Amino acid sequence: MVAISPEQRAEWTRLADRLSAEYAGYDVTIEVLGPEVGDNPMVERLPFDHVTYDHEDDVLVVAVGGKDQRYPVVLRHLIHHPRELVVDQNPQGAALEVTDESETRTLVSLLPRRDGGQGSRAPPRQPCRIRSVSADSTNRCRWRPCSMPRPCDRPSATVPANSATIRW
Repeated sequence: MVAISPEQRAEWTRLADRLSAEYAGYDVTIEVLGPEVGDNPMVERLPFDHVTYDHEDDVLVVAVGGKDQRYPVVLRHLIHHPRELVVDQNPQGAALEVTDESETRTLVSLLPRRDGGQGSRAPPRQPCRIRSVSADSTNRCRWRPCSMPRPCDRPSATVPANSATIRW
C-alpha cells in the first residue's frame, strides 16, 4: 500500500475544487475498470455537478444530476481509498483517472454539453400510455394515458386479463 502524504491529499482537494469550478455545465461519463469485474459504464453524459475529495474519510465523490427538471436528483459515485489521481485537460474537456487500493480504475470524462451548454434538454417525449383491460365481460383492451406527472421513458405495458392496470 502506498502512503499518501497530507500534502498530496490537500492537493487532491484543491484539484477537485478546481475541476468542479472549471467544468460546471459539462456532461460527465463514468466508467469503472476493475481486474475482477471488467469494464462497467456507470454514467453516460449526465450533467456534472461536482467532484470532491474528503481526506478524513479518504473518499473521492463524483456527483451528477441535480441541475434541471430532467435530472432533479444528485447522484454520487464514491471511490474509496484512492491511491492515484491523474488529470488530463484538453480543449474538448477533461479526463480524471482514479486508481483505488484494490487496483480498480475509475475514468471520469468531462465533456461539453451537446446542446452547447444550455442544459441537457432532450427533445420532448410523448407521454407514455398504459394498456388496461376492462373489468366487464368483454375483456377488451383500451389504451389510456399514464398518470405520471411528466412524460417518462417507460414503454407501454401489456396487461394480463386478470388485472386492471400495470405500470413499471
